[in-house]
Amino acid sequence: MGPIEILWGTVMAFFVIIAIVRGYHKELGVTTVILATMWALKQAERVVEAGSQGQKAGIYWKAYSELHGQNPLKVAVLPIESKMVLMTIFTGAFLLAVIAAYGGRTLTFSGTPAKGHTRFLLNVSVGAINGYLVAGTLWYYTDHFGYPLPPWAFNNTLTDFARGAIHYLPPAIMSDKLIIGLVVLLILMQVRK
Repeated sequence: MGPIEILWGTVMAFFVIIAIVRGYHKELGVTTVILATMWALKQAERVVEAGSQGQKAGIYWKAYSELHGQNPLKVAVLPIESKMVLMTIFTGAFLLAVIAAYGGRTLTFSGTPAKGHTRFLLNVSVGAINGYLVAGTLWYYTDHFGYPLPPWAFNNTLTDFARGAIHYLPPAIMSDKLIIGLVVLLILMQVRK
């Protein structure tokens, strides 16, 4: 597999294409769901980190401890199986929320959509933002749990650009207050007439 940033750039490009087809007024509803899910995952991440400090960390750790005789988060280095499980839970939950946001009834922003070049630019901009949020969040949790992927999927080599980009992924740079503020703003925009 090539550099990981090419994969995530391709994912972002797909979201731009989807936004061009669907329109920014529908994509902003998806943005709202993506941001709310990011906030929920950040809270879940805190529970996992609490477990690493010996605090109560939930049902998964209790079950793991009963099966294996120890809490894996008390071990200096998590076993690769635990990292894979955590990465799968976090990325799987996020992907389910994104799929749900695109399927069925979605939040659609009312009002008269812009026309011409302005509409196209808004579609591309909102698609790029959604692509950044989705690809960046998936990359963040893959990195956060140490890339527990098989060698054919990832060879554990990051380019200099990728090592630098990790610090600018959405969960790394967006505070809880910012995420909640954006969700509230988007909801207010959606309900105004």
